[in-house]
Amino acid sequence: MTVKINISLHEANWQWHSAHCIVTDPEGVVFLSSNPAWRLRSLQTLSPAVLASLRKNHRYADLRIQPLSNLRLDPAATSQHASDGVREYLVQRLVMASAGWTVYVLNDASSIARSVVLTLLLTAFMLALTLLLLYLLWKNQRQRREYEQEAREELEAKVEERTRELRHTQKELVQAAKMAALGQLSAGINHELNNPLTAIRAYADNATQFLDIGKPDIARNNLTEIIGLTERMAAITRQLKTFSRKSPGRIETCDLHRALDSALSIVQPKLAQTDLLLEQQRVENARFVQADLVWLEQILVNLLSNAAEAVQEQTDQRIWITLQPTDGQVCVTVRDNGGISRQALPHVFEAFFTTKTIGKGLGLGLSISYRLARDMHGDLSVGNAPEGGAVFTLSLPSANGNPP
Repeated sequence: MTVKINISLHEANWQWHSAHCIVTDPEGVVFLSSNPAWRLRSLQTLSPAVLASLRKNHRYADLRIQPLSNLRLDPAATSQHASDGVREYLVQRLVMASAGWTVYVLNDASSIARSVVLTLLLTAFMLALTLLLLYLLWKNQRQRREYEQEAREELEAKVEERTRELRHTQKELVQAAKMAALGQLSAGINHELNNPLTAIRAYADNATQFLDIGKPDIARNNLTEIIGLTERMAAITRQLKTFSRKSPGRIETCDLHRALDSALSIVQPKLAQTDLLLEQQRVENARFVQADLVWLEQILVNLLSNAAEAVQEQTDQRIWITLQPTDGQVCVTVRDNGGISRQALPHVFEAFFTTKTIGKGLGLGLSISYRLARDMHGDLSVGNAPEGGAVFTLSLPSANGNPP
């Protein structure tokens, strides 16, 4: 039985493509082609025996198969170049072993060249566009980094300027707190200075009278008393001058006992006006600390002055001062029997917070004392003692192993 298939439709579809297709039988006869001129032609000259076989089985009826005159293909080459005299082709060969057919695909070399050139141009364009985008991205990032650097430098300059201003303001506040503390102590200090002045006036008048009546020995005794009184007044003013001077905040080894004595001498006029009982407990291994001496004296004056004011309403006015070493630090505890309310306790170290009446305080003393303690790598805390009264604890790094 013989089956015939119309392949004209497939050939017509192939003609719409830029490449030509050829399908040959086992003898190399083109029986399917997108170019009608190549159909029913052989790739090579057929031998008489092959031609006789083709005529005998009527594969191509009685048509005499002629070789392609203008297209030479090598049936053994998988990939090759060919020409039909008009165009150059790049030829690919595929063997269909099951059917015994061979398929040749002929691509127009000029079309391929144009495609390659177009692809290269497109690739070059895309590469150039990519490079341009990368350049723009790099430029944008560089500008952003420069802007960020300028903004950072400007911000650092502003921060440094604000820091200087804040430090200056802090120094001014510290000085203001000192002056406020001296202002609160001024009445007692005035009393401590007026009494010696009155006594000096009396001793001087008496010395003059004793000289007039010829008693120089008694006059000399009066003059000796005057010298003692002037030395006492000089000690008071010297302590006030030391306390009121500005400090650069230099941390060094300080004698805590000496600083406490200086602070007590400053607040002594205020304490002398009361019936207050002051108890001290000092130990030798709690003597030296790392601190700024002026700042340390200022903190102690604030704590002692506040404690003296806190016990004014008590019938038994008492203040306890304890110095003791603890874990590489020295703790100064100032306890009174006055006390602080639980509502006020969390706000004690806040700036401008005060429980005193108007005109009795700025509310800066404890706030600045807390900041000074922190700046000296220490701490200042407050609480109420179980037996009653407020307890302020100043902790500073110990320097007992490295005395001055």
